[in-house]
Amino acid sequence: MLRTAPRGLAVALAAACLLSHGPLGLGAATAAPATPPAGAAAVAPTAEGLVRALYQKYLETAPDTVVGFDFTDPVVAAAYFDPALSKLVVADAQSGEPRLNFDPFIEGQDFEIKAVAISAKGVTKTGATVIAQFDNFDEKKTVIFKMVRTSAGWRIADVQWDRNPQTLRALLSTNAR
Repeated sequence: MLRTAPRGLAVALAAACLLSHGPLGLGAATAAPATPPAGAAAVAPTAEGLVRALYQKYLETAPDTVVGFDFTDPVVAAAYFDPALSKLVVADAQSGEPRLNFDPFIEGQDFEIKAVAISAKGVTKTGATVIAQFDNFDEKKTVIFKMVRTSAGWRIADVQWDRNPQTLRALLSTNAR
């Protein structure tokens, strides 16, 4: 069973991952600071490619290790989410009582994923829907990504899960704590 890293450790691991593998962990080694380069979208030129790169982090994690991917870190959040959702994710993580208490990409806290099927539909110049389907501990999961093209490239504008009518944006935008 795998667990995500505690916030402090995860931030340190994410920074190390960014330094050694680039903003999307695809082997673009660099000694630059842990910030996505201006051309980060070139690593994932399609909406589907960005989601595929995201799930690669889960597929590359060895059994019984901690995932060093902290999507709540401001640098990492900006590399994956559109500016508005990035702001919501980071603010929620820094709050005393975060609403997001699970990993939105796997719809859970623990994972054992061996393969992910990714497909895109409704792709236009400015938006797309990308669907990720996988088994997590032998439970079928479907995660739907609403994607937008920003000046920085394709980013996630919202996430929806097949068994939950609430979206990530709605969860983080709720006023009640």
